[in-house]
This record gives sequence, C-alpha cells and structure tokens, in this order.
Amino acid sequence: NGPRALTDDPARDERPKVKEVYEVLRPAPGQRIADIGAGSGYFSFKLASMVGPSGRVFVTDTGHCQIGQMLKALQSKKASNVEILWTAPTHLSIPLDGDLDSILVFDSTIMTHGSHDIFRNVVMLVQLGRALRSGGVLSIHEWGEGDFDPDTAPVTCRRDPPRPSLLVEWARALGFGRNERVGDRIALFRD
Repeated sequence: NGPRALTDDPARDERPKVKEVYEVLRPAPGQRIADIGAGSGYFSFKLASMVGPSGRVFVTDTGHCQIGQMLKALQSKKASNVEILWTAPTHLSIPLDGDLDSILVFDSTIMTHGSHDIFRNVVMLVQLGRALRSGGVLSIHEWGEGDFDPDTAPVTCRRDPPRPSLLVEWARALGFGRNERVGDRIALFRD
C-alpha cells in the first residue's frame, strides 16, 4: 500500500487513464517527448521504449527523492534515450527550442488552480508552448474519482484539479489553437 504502490503497481497498465495517455501522445520511433512531474518515472521508461533509440524522453520532477528514484531506475534499465532533469517549480529544465513532439503532465502539482498559482500556470504554459513543435500536443491528465484509494493515494491526488476551461482559455491566448477535453484530461495542440 501507499503512494509507491499506486505508481508502481503492474495492474496500473490496465487502468483507462493510463491507456488514455498513450492514445493522446501517440508515441512513435524517433519522437522527442517530455514527462513533466514524472514522479517515479512510471510513464517515462515506457515512453522511452516506444520512441526507441532514435527518440528522446526528457524527464523532470521538482522532488529530489523522485529524481534519485529515477536515476536508480535509469541505471538498471540502461535507457540511453532518457534524460533526467531536476526542475524548479517556476522554470522548466526541458529544451525550449520548439522541437518536442509531445509533453505529458500527469497528476502534477505543476498545474494547480489556486488564485496564487495563476501567474505560475501562465509561465508554465508559455514555457511548454515554446518547447513544442508546431502540431505538438500538451496532454494534461488528472486523477479523477475512482482512480485511486483516497486513504493511500499521494497528497497530489487529493487536491482539486485545475479548472479545464481556464487552462484552455490561457492556452488559446498562448498559441494552442485546438483542444480536446475528455473527463479529467485536456489535450492542447500547438499551432
């Protein structure tokens, strides 16, 4: 039990939200993908195998403990196409050269909806937009009711997700022309 059980459980692959991530990102050989707030790297290493040796996965988190876990996993998995980067809460450490095919933000405190977080969220959207190529996708997924056991889930799962309409409004103003909203997921496509 506990937060690690939620993130490392092999049965997690069968959960609808996990399948949804791959449907939205459509990882393919040679792609460059960023996993923002990656935690233990659950999606990161799966994405790395999908993009293959000619692709690249940039993995970030603000937690030193999570970065340590991912570095250990990287050594054991020998994934040469994964780059692990510590990131500050207000500045992403991913390449901002407009060359990423997709960006995953899965249940990350990087996008919260408190009024004190509005500036930080806009700054994050600007940086995420600069990182994506034209036509690239920013996929934001949040845990919803029934996705976790509230007694053992990480604290981030228990908070309110960002207001989708507000994120979409900001994103449009920042060059994300098309969006798809399904439940607790928002996919924003760069113009």
